[in-house]
Amino acid sequence: MSRLIKVTDLDSRDTRHILEVDAPDTFKRDLEAALSEEGQIHIDVDVLRDTEIVQIAQEIPPENRDRVQLIFSPEILTEALIDRLEVSDIAVEAGKFILTPGEKNAAAGARFRTLRHNMKLKNKTYEMEIIESLLTDASAETQKYQELKSRYDNLKAAASVKQDADLEERYLNVMDKYKQALERLDRLRKSKLGRLQMAYWNRKGKH
Repeated sequence: MSRLIKVTDLDSRDTRHILEVDAPDTFKRDLEAALSEEGQIHIDVDVLRDTEIVQIAQEIPPENRDRVQLIFSPEILTEALIDRLEVSDIAVEAGKFILTPGEKNAAAGARFRTLRHNMKLKNKTYEMEIIESLLTDASAETQKYQELKSRYDNLKAAASVKQDADLEERYLNVMDKYKQALERLDRLRKSKLGRLQMAYWNRKGKH
């Protein structure tokens, strides 16, 4: 049996329901129950096969299409599947594709390709930001290590000064983190995205 989840926007107080469909056999009954609630109905079809998705899409009553939308994870939706569905519009929300049933839109496939491309670029940009953050963290660890090492060496060199056990412990701890940061940095530099980031910085530095 499908599961119906109520979602309320904390700002606008608007309510919508997500119907997680696990089998097409009970879809009509489950959708009818969902439509008795107020608000928009989002139908999550990620666990269904393409033929089952086409089947349930055809079972959505025409008079209720303005209240119903199909939601797909990016790895589930394909252009071939869109061609088999009667879709009037495609959008992206919270990292998922939102398909609005209705009169078939001939441009749906092209719009899907554009949205999918933009989503991939956004994900890649996010990954690049993570790498840049890690590289910055590694640089900060290096600076911290060098400063603490200098203080530690000065203490050891001063024979008349009692060694600071706390400083030594902090030095050893930072040195260990520094080594870990260098290892992460080395792995990042060797990764595809890391090489892209380094190439970007190199080009940026020449201008």
